[in-house]
Amino acid sequence: MSVLMDARLHELLRGLVVQLGIQREEAQAKVIRGIKKLALGSIQGENNESNIVSDKILARFLANSFLAIIDHINAAFLPKEGKYVVEEGRSAIFGMRKLLDLMAADEERLLSLRPKIVSTLKLAMSSASLSLEAIELYNHFLRLIGVSNVGLFLDQVVADVLPFMEGVEVGTTKKVVDLLEYLIVDHSHVLGKYFKNIHFLPDLPILKNIKFVLEKGNKDETLEQ
Repeated sequence: MSVLMDARLHELLRGLVVQLGIQREEAQAKVIRGIKKLALGSIQGENNESNIVSDKILARFLANSFLAIIDHINAAFLPKEGKYVVEEGRSAIFGMRKLLDLMAADEERLLSLRPKIVSTLKLAMSSASLSLEAIELYNHFLRLIGVSNVGLFLDQVVADVLPFMEGVEVGTTKKVVDLLEYLIVDHSHVLGKYFKNIHFLPDLPILKNIKFVLEKGNKDETLEQ
């Protein structure tokens, strides 16, 4: 594919991802068909005669174009003239969620893009008006890649969300607790061996159960060694 065609493809794809964020749910199927049409044109350009775009082929196509797409999404989370455009940011979060869902058919490729995805989520979380939706999407992303793949960066996840335990809206704090309970309480049997990498949780009543499971997991791990 030529550089010009590649740039044009990315432009069209970015436009469709934006549409995913602002279209009503019943209209999104049409947008996804448009993305599949771009994917089909791309694979036929590689001498692939198939007229079928499987979920995995679509996921791979989006992963190959991800860096161009995510830079466009990032722009929605940056202040414009010193102010955040909240609705644009929320649309970008919604579009990103749909994009990740489409890419989930190729879990390995999605996991390989984790650093860039998390960087974008942290950028969205930095806006007080978007932090609730961004933390919710962080939780959704972790579920897409599977808890068994979270262990090696579990401590990073905790560090990313802990700043939102205090001084924010109650709803945002609840989203953080939901995320931590999902990882530490619900999946202690999978992630327990990584608890030792988590060095701090604030002493807050809402975190009492999470801290108990964390400390018990560390004690059990020590006894087994």
